[in-house]
Amino acid sequence: MTDPTLREQARQGNPTAIASLLTRSFQAQNIRAQVGRQEAQLFVRLVHDTQPPAQNTIVPRIVYGLQRLEIQGISTVHIQAQALGGTGIAWQTRVELSTGASSVSSSSAIGDSSAEANQPSPSPPANPSPGAVEPNIALGSNPNPPSGGTPSESPEPSSPLILPGWSFWFGWVAVLLISASLAAGVQAIIFDSLNINGNFRILIFSALAESLIGVGQWLVLRQEVSWAKRWLEATILGAIAASVLEVIRLLLWQSLLSPLPSLGGLKTLVSLIMRVAAMAPIFIGQWRVLRRHLGIESATLWVRSIVVITFLVFFLQTFNVERFIPFYSLDAQWLWSLGRWMASGAVMVYLLRQYRVELLKLNRLTDATTRRRLLQQRAKINGQFFLEWAGLTLVGWVVSAIIGPALSLATFGLSAVFSVVIVTGAGAGFQWIALKRRINESEFWFIATISTAFTFTLIGLVLSFILGGLALRSIAVSTNPTSGYWPYFASLGIAAFFIAIAWFAVIAAQSRVLYKQGYRPSWWILINLGTLCVLAFESALQQGLIIIPGLLIALVLLPAAGMVWLMGYPKKLHPMPGIWTE
Repeated sequence: MTDPTLREQARQGNPTAIASLLTRSFQAQNIRAQVGRQEAQLFVRLVHDTQPPAQNTIVPRIVYGLQRLEIQGISTVHIQAQALGGTGIAWQTRVELSTGASSVSSSSAIGDSSAEANQPSPSPPANPSPGAVEPNIALGSNPNPPSGGTPSESPEPSSPLILPGWSFWFGWVAVLLISASLAAGVQAIIFDSLNINGNFRILIFSALAESLIGVGQWLVLRQEVSWAKRWLEATILGAIAASVLEVIRLLLWQSLLSPLPSLGGLKTLVSLIMRVAAMAPIFIGQWRVLRRHLGIESATLWVRSIVVITFLVFFLQTFNVERFIPFYSLDAQWLWSLGRWMASGAVMVYLLRQYRVELLKLNRLTDATTRRRLLQQRAKINGQFFLEWAGLTLVGWVVSAIIGPALSLATFGLSAVFSVVIVTGAGAGFQWIALKRRINESEFWFIATISTAFTFTLIGLVLSFILGGLALRSIAVSTNPTSGYWPYFASLGIAAFFIAIAWFAVIAAQSRVLYKQGYRPSWWILINLGTLCVLAFESALQQGLIIIPGLLIALVLLPAAGMVWLMGYPKKLHPMPGIWTE
């Protein structure tokens, strides 16, 4: 980009162009500028490596340069200095561009950087507007200060920082498990039905599977960082390239390596290394994103960790380790993939907690009061809540399994019609115990669940009988009673139809309760639909005894993880869209 074009974009208020000009001007001092804009206010963060720049020298240069540009629509500029990788702010100030002109010298921070070294240091600027309170820009406080305050040169000492933890990790594991199951479902529905096989199937499925994993990572990351979209783009592009490399790997293996002798497992080891190497485009793309936003050390640690995790997963899958572990009821292919998401999520939590936590969305775009409220709430949304939710849900189902047959005997089998009410009601009743210490009016969770299940069971029962009657009538008058869809409705429609209606209605009612409490109902719907994907599309969950632990994971542990995730990121405390650019 030419200098006149860059200056013109900066004059129009483009934060990226302004940041480029400032960084170029302060290159000799090894200072990098980050610029953000909200309506008529401009935010400038000066990131330095060693000593912070002198405020009385650098602020007038920035203000004078901005005034020379005559940026459209900007009246106030907030400036702060911050060490690279640090959590504190060296100093910060606020200047009204309309009143700061008389107090700055002719040394401009946006101009010919080669001439700046020969110009004298400017004098300090005049006091900003009287009584203004300097905003804590790093934490995203309200930049419109109340009147009557006093200037502040550092952030509030008691201002808390929010770190990723249990909510992020459980969300990462749950969403990625759903993404992988969805990819398996697409393969089963599309590829199998169209009889697509061979290298073309591998090419498409590999790209689709890793891309869906990237979408799941983006969905979780976007709550914490502003660069989640770049992560998604890098992962999808890497997945496409990796799928091509995977096909090339298979062709090389079939033509060159497969005819060779085993050599005591050495050939298998080479195959595993080649499988991991084929995923290099994904690792490189993610490394580039992390290097830019978290630093090269964090990016390198992520790649090293994810390579080791991926290799171990491939190793366990290849050598069929379940033969040596008493997990015969759990398919190892599925189990090790779940371990992959758990390990990678732990690594990502560690990286986000270790580097520049003040730049996370919840820290820079919310005020101190909001962060304190969220920290108080998150203190109860942790691993203990996950265990409580999962355990109490399981207890509720066990109780329903005892109550159901007893009621069926007492009512001569009539209560079996309301089995959905019994199961969901018992589960919600025990879930209420876990919720009552964490949300207000938690009793509505149980009330909404059981009332909705009862109402829609009646509605579904009536509709099912009508549909079943029409099916029987159609079969009776048909010359070929086994053809068409009516035999299906006659045999399965009565039970399946009203169970499905009642289940979807219960999820909708529970989502409404969460919405009224300030949470995202769409997340709860996503988790429950993901449960169906796991049960329907994970072939590993449909083999013999695996259905029992599969139901436990999909119907108990997965919703529990989703609940921890959504309650850790309430909608009412959701941060504003990111404003910073570099």
